[in-house]
Amino acid sequence: MKRATLAVSPQPQRVFGLGIDEKVQWVVADVIGPRATMTDQMAFGTLAIDVAGSSHPAIDIGAAIAEALYSLRDERPELFQGVAALGVSTIGIVKQHALLSLPRKNFAHSSGAALVDFSEVFEDFFSTAALENLTVLNDASAKALVEHNLAREVSNPDAESTLHLMFDEGVNGGIIVGSRPLASLLNPEMGHIRPRLHPSDYDFDFALGQQACPVHGDCFEGIASGARIRHSWGAGHAETDFNISDLPLRHPAWDIIACYIAQLCLIGTLTLSPTQIILGGTVATGREGDEKSYQRVQKTLWPLIRKKYADLNNGYLFYPEMAADDFIRPAKVTADANVVAALQAARLGPFPEVQNQPINLWTTGRVRVIDNAKR
Repeated sequence: MKRATLAVSPQPQRVFGLGIDEKVQWVVADVIGPRATMTDQMAFGTLAIDVAGSSHPAIDIGAAIAEALYSLRDERPELFQGVAALGVSTIGIVKQHALLSLPRKNFAHSSGAALVDFSEVFEDFFSTAALENLTVLNDASAKALVEHNLAREVSNPDAESTLHLMFDEGVNGGIIVGSRPLASLLNPEMGHIRPRLHPSDYDFDFALGQQACPVHGDCFEGIASGARIRHSWGAGHAETDFNISDLPLRHPAWDIIACYIAQLCLIGTLTLSPTQIILGGTVATGREGDEKSYQRVQKTLWPLIRKKYADLNNGYLFYPEMAADDFIRPAKVTADANVVAALQAARLGPFPEVQNQPINLWTTGRVRVIDNAKR
């Protein structure tokens, strides 16, 4: 059956997004019609909230966001006028419009109640129509949407599905099928699957792993995250952003981490058979903004990942897309990725049926896009 064509409105619609990580960024942009083409009317900023906090923070995150939005509206009321859709990209466990918990910071309710219900936070600032177009995604799913749309626009227009795995301070995965993130009751939490230990990692310190994942200790987040790398092999380094690229080339961590990344890639392949697998986060792409770090990770870690992936699969599963040189490739959007992802999430509200028409934020110069073809 032929899909009905949505009418193109010549009038832009305004979308508002929040990207929540160790800081809370806001973004406002105008998009035109179902193509969701960017206009020049776009603004970024950061709310004055310490999301990282201490191990036992005393602040109410939802109330803090609301208070910061009141201040922003007092300073720049024009940003809140005419908003048609809302998007949130956030770390933590997400259920529909709610954030249930934030990682490693004890931001959670044992009752399972929402830590932040964004439909309630936003109701004092936006219209009922805008609230009906509210989309909240965890950062892995939202960033998967960014990478999926970018790939379909510039390199792989036939991509039907994308698995985006993030190996950063934590580990998680996002899945896009068609044009929408895959979610059931919750957004996926792939980083908390337990892997098979690498032979050189059998003496893995479970207690140390709990510094990366206090809940499980030996899940992918506990053993393959930036936090694990820093705690296991960064001793004596004062830098808080210690990266795998800081290790000697013969260090066993390269082989160990490559093994775990390959395992999660294969789990995703066997479960989802994606058109492409995209790896993001500072473990997979190096320290943000550091070209030397990026190059070292590319030259040392990536050949190991691809070889171990092939060895683990052992020829069992094959479909044509797997033969592409870039079937497993690095994420392209790095800087400001979480707030870009919030904008992509907002786009899903007013234009849910549109495929292959991303918001072209990467053309604005605000986002660092890595062109692997030139490397």
